[in-house]
Amino acid sequence: MVMDIQANRGLFEVDPGIGGDEGNDQWTAILYTSLSNAQPVGVHKHAIVITSAEWEGLQAGDVLHRETDNVNNHFHTITYSYDSATQQLLMQSCDNQDTCFDGHSMVLTMQDAFRVELGLPDTLG
Repeated sequence: MVMDIQANRGLFEVDPGIGGDEGNDQWTAILYTSLSNAQPVGVHKHAIVITSAEWEGLQAGDVLHRETDNVNNHFHTITYSYDSATQQLLMQSCDNQDTCFDGHSMVLTMQDAFRVELGLPDTLG
C-alpha cells in the first residue's frame, strides 16, 4: 500500500513537506532488510526508521546504530552506513556479527515509490 502523503498531510503532527509546495524538507522513511527464509524463524524482513537528518549524516560519512522492528519474535541491532561509490546503504554488522544469523543480505532498501518521490538514488530501492 502506498499512502499519498500530501493528500493525508492533515494526519501528521508536522507537515512532512513531501510532494508539494507546502511544508518543509524534513521527512521520515522506512528502510528494509532483505527477505529471509531461515528456519526456524521463517519468511520475514525487518524495518528501520530513517529521517532526512540521518540521511544527510550518512551522506557526510556518519555510521548509524539502530534496532529493527520485532518480527517473528526477534529483532536485530545493526550498524550501517552509506557507500557513496555504490550508492547503497550497507550494514557493517548485525547483532555484533559480520552477518545476520538468519541470512539477511547486508544491503538495506527503501520503498521505491517513496525513494522516487524524494529523488534518492535508484540503488536504494
